[in-house]
Amino acid sequence: MKQKQANALKKRLATNLSMYRTARRNSLVAFSQELDISRSQLQAYLKGTGNPTLGIIEDMAKNLDVPPHSLLAGPEAAIQACVSQLSEQDKMDLERALLILLAFLESSKSLSKSCSKQEE
Repeated sequence: MKQKQANALKKRLATNLSMYRTARRNSLVAFSQELDISRSQLQAYLKGTGNPTLGIIEDMAKNLDVPPHSLLAGPEAAIQACVSQLSEQDKMDLERALLILLAFLESSKSLSKSCSKQEE
């Protein structure tokens, strides 16, 4: 049971770390150099196979300018922390994009229903 929990945390760390690193546009090489770890060690963390110390997690969080717990948090908290770092213009652009996506999903759902009815 403990192994499953540890693996779940490693996977969550990998997902969140990848999301924050990508959002910051940090390359693997640059990010590993900033953390003073090898590129292969960083890749292990990003794959969820590495076992970082608390010190490494703190260094990652400091470098990414996020609280350490957000690297281990569930997806909602990680997304919220990421969005909170956006400028107001970027937040408005994101909101607009999400509204367009929702409208598209609704219209495709309606289209799918009408196609299903026609086939019957």
